[in-house]
Amino acid sequence: MPNTPQRDKKIRVRRRHRDLARGRRAGADSVKSLLGGPSPLLATIAEQASRERYWRTWLGSRLPGPVCDRITGIIEASGELVIFTQSAGWGVRARYAMSELDAELRGAHPGIGSVSVRVLPKATPA
Repeated sequence: MPNTPQRDKKIRVRRRHRDLARGRRAGADSVKSLLGGPSPLLATIAEQASRERYWRTWLGSRLPGPVCDRITGIIEASGELVIFTQSAGWGVRARYAMSELDAELRGAHPGIGSVSVRVLPKATPA
């Protein structure tokens, strides 16, 4: 039989406590500890959600109600504002409404170089 290292649970537990005391993470204990710590992916998602809330508020006060209600998503990325609508018909209406807001949008947000409207239907629950 080959020599295998012995498992000493007490030593492993002591090492883990020592590592945690020194600020090193030995491994995730639970989902709460994973979500509680800083994560670049979660930070990016939170930033995108924050920007979408901002744009929904900004556009909601300027677009007609029916058009704003049919917007399924808004993304701001690299100088482009992408607005997603439920259908192609609502996309055309949103495009016309955005062309009327073009001067105000560029005045308030000079970093936005272009606005595009695309179709992305809402997901229906199964």
